[in-house]
Parts: sequence; C-alpha cells; structure tokens
Amino acid sequence: MEITIDVFNVGDGDAILVHLSKNGDHLVMVIDAGDPKRYAEKMRAPLQELLRETKKKAPDVVVCSHYDLDHLGGLVQLVEEYGSSIGEIWMHKAPVVFDNKQFWKDDVLNEMLLTLDKPYDLVLEKEIAKLAPQLPTALVLEQARKAREFSDTLKRFLRIVPHNKIRPIFHGTSLLKEWPEVKILGPTKKYFDELFPPGEKMEQFIALEAIATYEGTALRLLTQEHVEKMVKVFHDRPCDILKIKSPSSLTRTNKASIILAIDVAENKRCLFTGDAGICSFEEIPNYEKELKDLYWLKIPHHGSNNNMSKRLAEIMRPVYADCTGRAHQDDEVLECLRMKKTKVRSTKDGYALRFPY
Repeated sequence: MEITIDVFNVGDGDAILVHLSKNGDHLVMVIDAGDPKRYAEKMRAPLQELLRETKKKAPDVVVCSHYDLDHLGGLVQLVEEYGSSIGEIWMHKAPVVFDNKQFWKDDVLNEMLLTLDKPYDLVLEKEIAKLAPQLPTALVLEQARKAREFSDTLKRFLRIVPHNKIRPIFHGTSLLKEWPEVKILGPTKKYFDELFPPGEKMEQFIALEAIATYEGTALRLLTQEHVEKMVKVFHDRPCDILKIKSPSSLTRTNKASIILAIDVAENKRCLFTGDAGICSFEEIPNYEKELKDLYWLKIPHHGSNNNMSKRLAEIMRPVYADCTGRAHQDDEVLECLRMKKTKVRSTKDGYALRFPY
C-alpha cells in the first residue's frame, strides 16, 4: 500500500489530506480542516485536484478529531460542499451536555452562551469561583465568552452532517473492510465517558474549558522566561524539559481527540493525533506496543510541551515527524524528537508539508 500525506499550513490548527492506494483502489481521507478561512485558502483546491485524479465525487472519509475550531471550523464548509456524497464521517459522540435541548434553541443559546449577559454571567462567575477560587474570575470569564463561536460552529456542524454517514469512533471501532490498515487507537469509550460524565450542566462544561484555557495561556506567559533559561541549561538534553503528565491546562476537548493509525506496511505505522494529551496516549490499551517505533508522527497539539513526554518520545521514536506549529509550538519537543534521530519538519516554517518527501 502507498500513502501520501499533505499537512497544510493553517497556523495552530490541523488540516490533513491522506491518499491511500493499493491494487488500483484509492482511499481519500480528510483529517480536520483548520478554520473556515484557511480551509478555503489552503485545502480546498488540493482536495478538489486529488478527487479529480482519483475520479471521486467527495472524500471517502472525513475525520473530525475533536471539536476545537482550529480543527472543526473548516469541516463545516467541507460538509456543506460535499454533503451526502461523502462516504463516511468519523467523529466521537458529542459530550452529553450537548444533548440538552437548550443547546439547540437559538433564543436560549443567545441568552446563555452568546451574550453571557446577566443573569447567566452570574451563573458562570459562580461556577468559575467554585471550581477555581484561586483564579481571577473576571479574566476566566473572558475565556468563557469564546463559547459563543465554539457553540455556534458545533451546532451548525451537527445540524448539517448527514446523520446516516456518521460513524461514532472509539478504540476498536470496526472501520473499513477493504482498508484494515486504518485503525482507531483512542479514545476508549470508557476514557471519553470519564472526561464528560453524565449529568454535567452546560455552565460547568463552559467553566471547565475556560479555566483550562486560561491556565494554559497564563502558564505559558509566566513560564516563558523560565523555559528559556531551561533551554540554555539543557540545550543538549531537550527531552529533560518535557512534562511527565498532561497538565490541568489541557482541555478535556483536546484530551478526547481521536488517535488514528495507518499501517502502510509492517513496522511502518503513521499516527494522527489531533490535540491528544500525554494521558490520552497512556489510556490506549497496550499503548507502549501500539505506539512503539512509529514510521511517521503528526506531533500532537502543534508541538506543545503539554502533549509530549520524555517517555512517549522514547516509545514512539518516529522515523519522520511533522508539526502543525505556530504559537503553541515548543521547540524542545521538536528537538527532543531530533535527539531520537527523527527527521522533523514544521509548518511554522511557512509552507505545507508533503510526506513522503
């Protein structure tokens, strides 16, 4: 089997086009599509060209790794363009909180999530103060206001996706009969349900996402000087700078990312990771064997130090690794992989990446 992977430069986002071929058959996969603007600018034309070459009307598989806008946003346009011609759409189930009827009512959504005016401001402030009393509530509330764009896009996506095309995706899900090389490693259903427990209210979901986002932004600013000093001290040992476990600043939405493997040949596994965290990989059943000695790796979460541990780098030891990096990229992650003799590239250098070279 042959594989071609195009990783488009969409900033801190993922937009990946995969072409598999064997015995005259072709499989076209889209794994995330960046935000709407970058999908139109970067991905649309190459996708159209590949579909012409393979004589297909639409992608065979569209994968939504998780619901963040830098992965999901462009998929809304893609689904609008190709609709029912798409073969299958792989996505994990939406968190239970989105089953709430209020989520689908524009008037309630406007009141609760979009304007965040009182009294819902007060509800969120109370929730944030309860969950994270050590943080400045007003600043965390500003992060919560981003729920407007997130919820709008997710609602639109869930409305337009052809429901007969949806394949709920968890570890071990039976996939394409003719393409057994494509496998889902994570998340397990158990892990997903632990991340998004039943009975959670919308305000709790928003508050927790906002807290994690705020902590991640604040931590990055506060530790930048410290990390720079560490880089100087450990310039010949970049792996020693990496975290041991996923920090609290990693959102549950990221942790739930679909982790997808494609076995091109024996001992040639390509791994697509979304924004999965260290804990996400360690929750994969028999993860040390499943992740061992990769052929190609999409470095998780745009190269963030929050998502790659020294232990994982040692297990994965990919021959090749590509990063969809920009602001989130931490160079020690890429340098650690280079210390493992990995050939590493990043879209942060300003161009799209094609694999094999």
